[in-house]
Amino acid sequence: NANIGYCESNKFRVFETVKPEILVNVEDSVDLGCNPSKIETPEFEATDNCDADILNKLKVEEGAIKKDGCLRSQTWTANVTDTCGNAADAVSVTYTWVEDNLPPTIENELESLNVKADVNGPCVFVVPDLTEIVKEKSSDKCTAQEDLLVTQTPAAGEEITQTSDVIVEVRDKCNKTSSVTIKVIVPDVLILEELSQKETMTCSDGKPHATISSSVSGGVAPYTITVTKDETPLSEKSQELQTAGNFSIADLEVGEYKVTVTDVNGCAV
Repeated sequence: NANIGYCESNKFRVFETVKPEILVNVEDSVDLGCNPSKIETPEFEATDNCDADILNKLKVEEGAIKKDGCLRSQTWTANVTDTCGNAADAVSVTYTWVEDNLPPTIENELESLNVKADVNGPCVFVVPDLTEIVKEKSSDKCTAQEDLLVTQTPAAGEEITQTSDVIVEVRDKCNKTSSVTIKVIVPDVLILEELSQKETMTCSDGKPHATISSSVSGGVAPYTITVTKDETPLSEKSQELQTAGNFSIADLEVGEYKVTVTDVNGCAV
């Protein structure tokens, strides 16, 4: 500080070159987030080592609200000059926020989307991850697509035993949400139905032989048909069935047989 005083004809002169200081109760840049309900004006103060009335000289200029898409900003600038003509360094505070009253948009085509369940072991079906599918078809006025938060219920990997609805929710940065329901398909239960048994006599060995006719439905083709007798697989009687429907196993000698049908997902009956 450079304060020099002297007496001349009973008058005092003060030489002072220290600038006043402006203080404010917030940072110079403040993010108010989304849709603030109230914007509190920054509180500025001023101090000076000589001017006791410096606070009353403080001037604060309130800028207009600027708009850039969803973004909003407003700046306050404070200035002050003391009695000796020393001007303080101006101090500015800028508030920024997002004004967003609309939820994300999800393309309508997802409303009718059916998705096959994932297979996680023999005849074990689980919910697939649908979040990326939905994210790619979502948009928001104020949040970039990559910043959208997408969740689903039930969660990916959760086991299901029947066709189920999965609710996928899209949330933007302002917590506005939209959702879509996607149907996850579990195949119909595999059914094996015996249609008939027919015995015939053959001339070669004089013994009765039988033909079993059955029908398979449900599950997912192709099907593997295996035949066992006394717990011993009869590979020559096994066969592949490319579509649901009827099949026959012929030339069976007298005895008890077990017929097993297994579909492509490992479901067996």
